[in-house]
Amino acid sequence: MNTTVTPINLIVNQIVTGKVSRRKDRNAKGLLIEIAGNPMAYLPIIALVGRNRAERDARFASLVNATGSTIEVAVVSVAMETVNGVAIPRIKLSESKVYALREEAARNARQSTLIDAVAAITIGAVVNVTINSPATTSSDKDGSQHCFGAFVDIAGIKGLMHVSEMVGDHPKAQRNRLEGLIVGSSVEVEVLEARVEDGRAFVRVSEKSLALKKALNRLPVGSKVSATVIASDVVGNEHGLILNLGGIKGFLPEADANVNNIESLTKTRGQTVKVTITAGIVEGMVKVTRKGN
Repeated sequence: MNTTVTPINLIVNQIVTGKVSRRKDRNAKGLLIEIAGNPMAYLPIIALVGRNRAERDARFASLVNATGSTIEVAVVSVAMETVNGVAIPRIKLSESKVYALREEAARNARQSTLIDAVAAITIGAVVNVTINSPATTSSDKDGSQHCFGAFVDIAGIKGLMHVSEMVGDHPKAQRNRLEGLIVGSSVEVEVLEARVEDGRAFVRVSEKSLALKKALNRLPVGSKVSATVIASDVVGNEHGLILNLGGIKGFLPEADANVNNIESLTKTRGQTVKVTITAGIVEGMVKVTRKGN
């Protein structure tokens, strides 16, 4: 809120309303502004509103011809100087700083609102998000666009669902899922991350993580299921098989394969094996065993 105050109460960065008094003198590059009856506050041309010198000079000329008109200014400095035993206020003003201060205040308000909004998002919560747009990046080589996920709306905040966090038992299936998403559609996801850094919200959500948890609810520890072999791989520090457990990935460590040679389980493409669900999860996959089957 703008206020008109006496010079002794002025503080730096305060926005006040003054009246144009006159140009400082014939050679000085500025104006004298009256604040609360004191006509000696100094407003330099360089501190007027304008994108360049020509615009500031034009603004100066218009103000010189508008004596008595009101003007909003920000206090740059204020001090008392004694001249011949008389205390005189020395006040320096800026018109352009008014806009900078208001922009900063608006930015801080937006930041505060953003922090509050992100703080209301609970990590681990299951929520419905709206697909806003594809998330793309440009190639450094040829400038082509690569889609790496989808931007989503979560409680008015922009979030990201990376392609690796979409449902699918292999990267191609996840890519197909990404390409099949419709802008404006709703997707149920789990919140993985929600924070504010350098004035930006970072919110990550996962469809895959939620699907895994739902699958574990259907497949309690000890459940015996049929799984399809996808490939052999090293996960963490263990060699084993990546499996399809009815739409989610499972991992069968070699030590739990219950065979002398784990590759014998990969001889036929899409070979089916009987496994038992264990309590472990590794890199987003359900750990299984063939021991006891």
